[in-house]
Amino acid sequence: MRKWMIIGLCGLFALAGTLAASGHGVPKAPQAAQQNALDLENITLPPGFEISLFARVPNARSMAYSPEGTLYVGSRSAGTVTAVRDTNGDGVADEQYLITSRRYQPNGVAVRDGALYVAEITRILRYDNIEANLAQPPQPMQVLGACQMPTMAGST
Repeated sequence: MRKWMIIGLCGLFALAGTLAASGHGVPKAPQAAQQNALDLENITLPPGFEISLFARVPNARSMAYSPEGTLYVGSRSAGTVTAVRDTNGDGVADEQYLITSRRYQPNGVAVRDGALYVAEITRILRYDNIEANLAQPPQPMQVLGACQMPTMAGST
């Protein structure tokens, strides 16, 4: 149990890196929910289940919900982490904030005690008090670096 927890945390937190100066925390309107373009009606679901588009975040790889209802999305190939919010409760995101970009393959996100943890291939970063700072994310603190990460071939 403990071994899996450490591996999970390392994979999760190795996602973030240093903040790029431009574009961080800038709210933008989510792309329009074009369900027909995704062929959602062609997906077979069990009886009683529904599917709909909540938000579009290119190259999404990992997601984590905060207790406040913000969805954090890591996009490994894009090197970004985005915060997505549904502020009016209609089931469709109406706010997106770019938390960070130019990361080294962010492959995991997690929220704990008000902080966002981002895992890159070689390190884990923490953004303290993130919910209060979506528009202007704080500089991340490095929790673990490459020399502190356990060697796990194929762990991503």
